[in-house]
Amino acid sequence: MSLHNEQQQQDNQQHQVEEKTKRLVIVTGDKGGVGKSTFSRGLLQLYIDKNLFCIAYDADQRNNQLRRHHEKFNPGLVRCINVFDRGKADQLLIDLEAETFPLVLLDLPAQSGGVFELFVKELSFFDTLANELGYRVTK
Repeated sequence: MSLHNEQQQQDNQQHQVEEKTKRLVIVTGDKGGVGKSTFSRGLLQLYIDKNLFCIAYDADQRNNQLRRHHEKFNPGLVRCINVFDRGKADQLLIDLEAETFPLVLLDLPAQSGGVFELFVKELSFFDTLANELGYRVTK
């Protein structure tokens, strides 16, 4: 086998591995009114338009526009979680353990960074996602 063919085979194998990897995309930022939820709506619409099997979580209790926008035409696509009440954000991890979604979108509200960071540390959230559930995280 030539060096070129070996490289092509390795590239193809890497691509197959990447395709099987699940991904959690987190849209976050501490400042309100900068377009996080609008960006999340557009990103979720892109996933829908490309027929990607996904689910989204809207953690904005005051203005859950991600859920409101998609509820009528895609019922069940967006679930609401509360990251501010201790124990409520655990539902996200429970869902990810119980169900297989190759693509998960999490829209966090403004000023939730500190609370979510505590959640991440207490539950070793990113380690659990990567090592036990096979998710890569993009934030």
